[in-house]
Amino acid sequence: MLNFWASWCPPCVKEFPGMVRMVKELKGKVALVAVSNDTKLSDVSKFLGKLPFDEQTFSDSQDIFVVFDEGGKVTSENFGVFRFPETYVINKDYLISRKLVGEVDWQQGDLMAYFASLADAIPTRAN
Repeated sequence: MLNFWASWCPPCVKEFPGMVRMVKELKGKVALVAVSNDTKLSDVSKFLGKLPFDEQTFSDSQDIFVVFDEGGKVTSENFGVFRFPETYVINKDYLISRKLVGEVDWQQGDLMAYFASLADAIPTRAN
């Protein structure tokens, strides 16, 4: 998953912990790259530090990456993101299989089943 977000965006803040939980639940079968569009890197760090402890424990994860798009160039020029949050689901063939715009409940049954079906097609990575 490629997620574009910002800590000043209430829907982004609301959905972020659920996204992290979903990736953790799928244990090595789904990866998340969360692209922050904050104005300062310190805002990203501050936001991550306020997450509940179980959502903060992804720093050693091989499945969750938080990156800072300073100035939003990648977000706007490469992906044309116009509303946060926005998430691209990229399949095992590296093709965009789904685009989700706006806040998503990542624990929703249908969505979890969708990701689980995608994940079942991908061999688990060795740690």
